[in-house]
Amino acid sequence: MKKIVVLILALMFCVPAYAGQTERHPNKRSLMYKLSKYGPPVKVFIADVKDSAGNSGTVRSLLKTNIEKMLPARKNMTFEVVASRTEADVILDSDIVEYLWTDSDPIDSISGIGPILMDAAMKENYGRLQAVFTMTDVKTGKEIWEKKIQATITGNHITPENAAELLSARMMKVITSGNLKKRVRTSIMAI
Repeated sequence: MKKIVVLILALMFCVPAYAGQTERHPNKRSLMYKLSKYGPPVKVFIADVKDSAGNSGTVRSLLKTNIEKMLPARKNMTFEVVASRTEADVILDSDIVEYLWTDSDPIDSISGIGPILMDAAMKENYGRLQAVFTMTDVKTGKEIWEKKIQATITGNHITPENAAELLSARMMKVITSGNLKKRVRTSIMAI
């Protein structure tokens, strides 16, 4: 009888604690998983940024510079930016499809009349940058990853002069947080 009580108490305390733990496993669709076969280091040639949206060269050069800084700074995978396509394992192409700066922030899609009225009453500047990124295997010529990524910023500190710099820096955060993760977490559920 004593053993049954001890077992029940152990289950009461151990199962809830175990249920909150997470397990790490590779996400086979992630860019990091696909790049893991190349390195370390993964040698990347960063092609000149295209601009289908027809903006000034400032946005293109800032985006390329930020990509060149961002990749070698990654800690969960080693990247080496190389000067020519022949030295590379993969080629990263990018194309700006939209660049927008406006002095009136669009009304966000939020629920409730209070937040909507508050958002409509506030006067803030707004910037948006969308680009399509494509990574291609140099040896096979096969595209291994393509994604359209959007970065937005809102605030009174955003001017036409600094919007391109702020948006290209924000784009790097979006890329690294959403696409250059090594693993995803899933919860282990206790029965």
